[in-house]
Amino acid sequence: MNIYDPKNAVRGSDPLFKYRQAANFWLHKFMKKQAVIPAVALVLVTIVLGFAYLADQQILRLGANDPQIQLARDAAAALGRGASAPAIVASGAQIDVAESLSPFIMIFSDKGSILQSSGMLNGKPPVPPRGIFNYMQTHDEDTVTWQPAHGVRIAAVFIKVKGRASGYVLAGRSLTEVEKREDILLWQFFIAWILSVAATIAGYAVYGKLRE
Repeated sequence: MNIYDPKNAVRGSDPLFKYRQAANFWLHKFMKKQAVIPAVALVLVTIVLGFAYLADQQILRLGANDPQIQLARDAAAALGRGASAPAIVASGAQIDVAESLSPFIMIFSDKGSILQSSGMLNGKPPVPPRGIFNYMQTHDEDTVTWQPAHGVRIAAVFIKVKGRASGYVLAGRSLTEVEKREDILLWQFFIAWILSVAATIAGYAVYGKLRE
């Protein structure tokens, strides 16, 4: 007698025996089905296209942080060397963050109060959430998606000022065009997935006919 054969197992000593037996039964039954090959192919196609979409979407989103990274770092470096906030952000420069695609700069004190801003929302500088300043107390740089108002989404870069001055710099830009491209990308991958599913099913159907 083969003691390693599941049929010879002592059921009382294995409380999960009946569940494993049922799982093995349905697994073997499924593997005998002819649909297992196209099913596996469809799963693989979905996984591959899904990861490809996520990779392309992240490239688009990370690219939205340019040129804010350079603007924020340059401004923080200038402040650290002793430059004043008005010297970096012209007092007359105003960019409507809800309408314009231009990047803007905001300069904050070490307490988080606004010192200078070229970005405006409804006629006044938008106020970032307090949590970002708490986070920046122990970090030098951060990139976030900031939503100062409904329908207004900003790719923002925060930099801590070091040197002769202290405080924070925010450089931001609207995500409107980037999110439009993300929507187009999603539809392109969805159409590619539909076509892949149709091609897989059609190919397997033809293969089945040829075997008859």
